Order: sequence, then C-alpha cells, then structure tokens
Amino acid sequence: MKLKTLVGSMALLSLVSTGAMAATHVASHAVANSGSNFWQGIVYRNQDNNGTMPTLAAGQNAVSGLVEMDAYHADKRAGFADSSANNKSKYSFNLNSAEIYFDWRANATTSAHFAVDYDNRTSAASTSEANAVNNVSLSEGYVTLAQGNMFLNAGLQYLHFGSAAHRSILAPLTEDLSLTRTTAVTGGVFGLNGFYADAAVFNGVPYGTGTSLTDSQNRINGFTAEVGYAQNQGVNPFYGYNGLNTYLDFINDIAGTNAGQAIVGTTALADQHPAVAFHAGYVSGPFQVLGNYVAVTKDFDAGKVAISAAKPATYGVEADYSWNPLHIQTIALGYDGSDNLVGITDSASYGPSASPQTRIALTYGYHVNQNVSLQGEYANEKDYSTADGATGESANVFVGRLKVAF
Repeated sequence: MKLKTLVGSMALLSLVSTGAMAATHVASHAVANSGSNFWQGIVYRNQDNNGTMPTLAAGQNAVSGLVEMDAYHADKRAGFADSSANNKSKYSFNLNSAEIYFDWRANATTSAHFAVDYDNRTSAASTSEANAVNNVSLSEGYVTLAQGNMFLNAGLQYLHFGSAAHRSILAPLTEDLSLTRTTAVTGGVFGLNGFYADAAVFNGVPYGTGTSLTDSQNRINGFTAEVGYAQNQGVNPFYGYNGLNTYLDFINDIAGTNAGQAIVGTTALADQHPAVAFHAGYVSGPFQVLGNYVAVTKDFDAGKVAISAAKPATYGVEADYSWNPLHIQTIALGYDGSDNLVGITDSASYGPSASPQTRIALTYGYHVNQNVSLQGEYANEKDYSTADGATGESANVFVGRLKVAF
C-alpha cells in the first residue's frame, strides 16, 4: 500500500482553509504536517502523498515527491510454518516507494492532480528485481471542480473508505482491507461546523455466477458513502492540530480493495459483499491515539476463505508520543488484529505472506530535518491457530526506513 494510503484538491484547499496544519502521518516534507491544511488532511487522507500539497494561486503548479528506502529482516520467508526448506529467515534492502506528484490549479474552481510512482509494498522470496520497472505506474490522475464547500473529483483516485493513518512502517491490517484505488467520480461537502460527507461511484469488480473478471461491460456498479466529524482546536507542532476526528464509511463491494482482490482470486464472486469502516482519533499536545475497524457484512462464497460462512474483519489501535519540535521524535505502539482472513495474502508485510491474526509493533521515528526522516520498527506477527486451519506460529520482523521528501 501502500498505505500504502493521498492528496486533496487544489481548488478545495484555496476556497476552504482553516489556517491549521494537516492531521496526517506523512507530510509533503519529511517533518510531519509542515505547511498543509487541516481539512485536507482529514477529508483527503487516502491519496498518495497523504493529503499534503501546497496551496496554489490560479495558474500556478507544483511538483513534489518522496523516496523511501527500507532494510528489513524477518525470521520467516514465506508462510508461518517452519517445515518448508525455503522458509528460512530473509533480510534485504527494498526500495519501498519512489513517487512524484504534479498539481496544477487552472483557475479559481478547477485543478488537476496526477501521481507517478513505484510501489513495492511486498517482498517476494525471490531476490530478483528484474521486473521492478514494471511496478512504475500512474497511481492517480484526476480533475477537481470546487465551489464553496462543495467539490467534485473525476478520474483515477483513492476512494474515501477506511483509514490509512498510522505512524508504523508496516501498513495496518485495516488498510489492506480498505484501500481502494479506481476510476471514479467523487463528490462531497465539508466545513459544516466540523461535519462533512462525500460519496463516489466507480468501476466495480465484475460479479455473478459464470462472470469473467475481465468482463469490461456494465462495470459502473460500485459506490461508497461517508459521514464524518473533525475538530480543529489549534495548531500542534507534532501532529498539526489538536482535537477529535471520526468517520463512518460504507462500500457496496469489498472485492475492490487490496485484501478483497486477494480473496476473490481468479473467479468472480456470485454477489457483491458490502463492508463498513470506522475510524476515531484524538490528538492532544504530544499524544495521539487512534483506532480503526473494517468489516465485511455478508458471508463470502464457499471456498473463498478457509472458514465457512466467514465475514472478514480487521481492527487496530495505535498510541503515539512525540517530543522535540525542532527534530520531531515519535514512539508509537500499535496492535492489529483480523478475523476470518486465514490464508489470505497480506500485501503490506515484510513478514510471512499470509495475513496474521494479530500483530504488535513498536516504532521509533526521528526527523533529521524537514526533508529527511529515519524510522525503526519491531513487529511480532502471529498466525491463526491450528483449529482455524493455520499454524499458530509467530514471526518477528525488523524494519528500518530512510525517507527523503520534497
């Protein structure tokens, strides 16, 4: 993911500004929350550069980007089981992300954004990177029309379903089950005494007995909806703002998300499978706490998941403490869990490829300056039990990250 998720509209920013900084875990510079907008960070949280882009006058444009280099070690290579001869420990360097964003504000009501990036969120057992260039893609490309507190985005974009907020290096399990990027039309309104709402229609995943996943006909069959509330109680040197933010999201088919695509595999589901996502976070001075929950509301088809009549769900909580405003340092403790995801691929982990039942992670971050940051993380992932058809084993993961942003 990528979290992998994350940028807002230029016109939206200029027309509705609170004068506060963004509440987001990655800013346009490596130092968190430098020079960005509160509402942008809350409402536009899932785009590639995390909703932090400069406010531009009509006719102006801007280029920004980042590079993330990781070093990691895990004591399991593939699955959690120790029996495989190829399941020894793994350690390697990994170019996690290299991204460039371009933003142009054409006039007072119209802007455009696109992002080109290389994302390597997973780490295969093979050490070959011969096909790495094939992972370079246009991850976003859309135009925005805005008037007052209303906006409309049209094009390739990340949808507002679930949360990508976290200080950890490993993407939360909730992100894998919620991150959705597709060609869509999104519209909404915000700044209503702290409340906001938006909805999207998009090209959904084909479904129906006997339907091919390559079927390109009649695919405008997906939609999302969201309502939220966000406080702004003043600028915070560590997190951008003080206050509460919370939202409830709905998507009519989980098949379009990262983990949903892994569950679907190569055969279309018989029906659509709706899901809900809930987020709540609170910031006060050097402290931040946040929680996320994503759940599918309809049983999956037999054979798609290991547990019969399963409704997959993920959840996570994180607590952060920051200090030293000149060179921000942060310690974060996170706990993630999942239900009914036995054997489903986790595309965001440096550990075993299967989604863990639980993960606990401790992360330390240090901002060298406004463009450079360092992070280190230890995580313990535990597989589902043998009664669930898994191994019950654990895996340890160590990750270090160097990030340069501009």
